[in-house]
Amino acid sequence: MFPTPSPLDIMMDLAGHTVPFLTGEGHAGLVWGARGVIAVAVPVLVEKMEENKDYQVIIAGYSLGGGIAQLLSLELQLGPSHNLLPPNSSITTLAYGSPPVFTSRHSIPVIDSLVLIQNSDDLMSGVSLRTITDLLDRIRAIERLNIRRRILLKMAVTSGGKDGFLTKLMFDKNEEETAWKKVENAILNIPEGFSPYLHHLGKHFLVLERNKDKAQLRISQFTGFNGSSQFSSSLHLHPTMVHDHMPWSYNQMFAGFGFPKLVEWEDVANLMKIDKVGNIGANNSNKSTIYWYVMWASIVSIAGGWR
Repeated sequence: MFPTPSPLDIMMDLAGHTVPFLTGEGHAGLVWGARGVIAVAVPVLVEKMEENKDYQVIIAGYSLGGGIAQLLSLELQLGPSHNLLPPNSSITTLAYGSPPVFTSRHSIPVIDSLVLIQNSDDLMSGVSLRTITDLLDRIRAIERLNIRRRILLKMAVTSGGKDGFLTKLMFDKNEEETAWKKVENAILNIPEGFSPYLHHLGKHFLVLERNKDKAQLRISQFTGFNGSSQFSSSLHLHPTMVHDHMPWSYNQMFAGFGFPKLVEWEDVANLMKIDKVGNIGANNSNKSTIYWYVMWASIVSIAGGWR
C-alpha cells in the first residue's frame, strides 16, 4: 500500500532550495529527511546485515519518501555509511513517484541498483524549485505579450494550434501563426533561472501505464542520466498529472500484480511488455509543452492577472 502524504511531508517538500550533501547539493527538505534516516536507521541496518549475511536489502519509498530513498542510496554507495556495510552487500532501491533530488558541479552519480518508477503522467518526477520557477516565468512572459484574452482562450482550446475543426472555426490563419510565433519567441528569450536543476540518481527510469481495459501493464524504460533527465528538466503538464501521483493511483496501478516468491528482473520482463525508448514521445513534445503554458496563461488572464 502507498501511504497518504502528511502535513509534515508537504512542509518538507516546500523546502525546495538546495543544501550541501556529499559531493554536491540536494533538495533541502529531502536532505534533512535523509540525514535523519541515516542517523537512526543505518546503524540498525548494518547490524542486521552483519547478522544475516545472505539477505538482500530492498529500500523502497514513495513520493518524498522516494526522494529520501534516492539520497539514502547515494549515501550507502558513496558516503561514510558505505564503509560500514559488510563486504559484497546487495542493496536495491525502488523510488516510486520521486522528485529529482541532487545536483553537482561535478558529474551526477548514476546508481545501477536504483530504479525509479513513475505511474503514467505523474508530475512529481519533474518537480523542483527550478522547474516551478521556469513554469511561472513562461506564464508571465506570455501574459506580458498582452495577447487578447479571446485569442489566448482560442489557442488553449484548439490543442496547441493544430489544424482541426475548432482551429478553422476560431482562427484566421495569420492570427494563429502570429500568436504562436510571439509565444515561442517570448519563451526562448526568458533569462536563465537562479536555482539549479535537480536530477534523479537511478540508472533505470520506468514509466508504468495500464491499458484501456486495465488488464495489462505496459512499461517504458529510460536508461542513464540522459534518460531520466527528460523527466527532471521540466514539468510535463498533463490533465491527469496530479491524479497519477496520488497513492490510490499507484495502488490501482499494481492491483492484481504480485509474485508468491522472489523473482529476478528477467522474470518480470517476460511477464510484462517492456519498451526501451529514447524519448518521452509525441504527447510531451516541445509544442505540446508550450501549449500547456498558453493554457495556464489564458486561465491567469481570464482570472484577472497575477495578484
